[in-house]
Amino acid sequence: MAPVKRHLLTLFSALSFALLLLTIAIWIRSYFVLDRFVRWDNFRTYGPWTDWVHDQMVIGRGGIGFCRSVVGEQSTSPSRYRSREIAFMSRFLNQLNQALRPIMYQAELPAYPDFRFEFYYNDATVFGFNLSRFERTIPAGQNPTHRSRGTQLILPLWSIALLFCILPALWTRRWRASRRRDKVGFCSTCGYDLRASKDRCPECGTEIPINAESCCQDRIA
Repeated sequence: MAPVKRHLLTLFSALSFALLLLTIAIWIRSYFVLDRFVRWDNFRTYGPWTDWVHDQMVIGRGGIGFCRSVVGEQSTSPSRYRSREIAFMSRFLNQLNQALRPIMYQAELPAYPDFRFEFYYNDATVFGFNLSRFERTIPAGQNPTHRSRGTQLILPLWSIALLFCILPALWTRRWRASRRRDKVGFCSTCGYDLRASKDRCPECGTEIPINAESCCQDRIA
């Protein structure tokens, strides 16, 4: 492996290992408290409906979930009052966004992430994974006054920890192979046979360690 690639592997492996430790710490914490991060954005109106976007990230009970839902409310007021309602909702959401700046945090009792409403049928997760859409209207029927629709993605934290294990495992495997090559008289960089070589590898120019040089001499003898 070229020196640049080797250094990059070491750098990214160290970063991946740090993220692995952070994931494990969050994993342990999730069984004691549920962390919820909320953000409101993109206020818009069309016809009698007023919609806004509701983003959430939840960490709890060994899982992490992301959700983007669109919450809507239909006005039943006469049209002459509609402009006043729109102006009021605009001021309200602007003030809310300024207060959140830009994300609100809530600590709750630990529970596995699920963004759907309690009266909505909850599909079972598969090994903790869930990617689904949901929708509700109040009241149910032809003329609802409130509606919510969105998409949720839920992942178990063990899957993220497993992902962060890949690069450290590759680095450890390469390091052990390098140590083994040093002991049996092969170049730790390119694997070239060093039995007839001294000082440096004739293939890549890597300096031969003292222990590897003595090992090569023993093998020649």
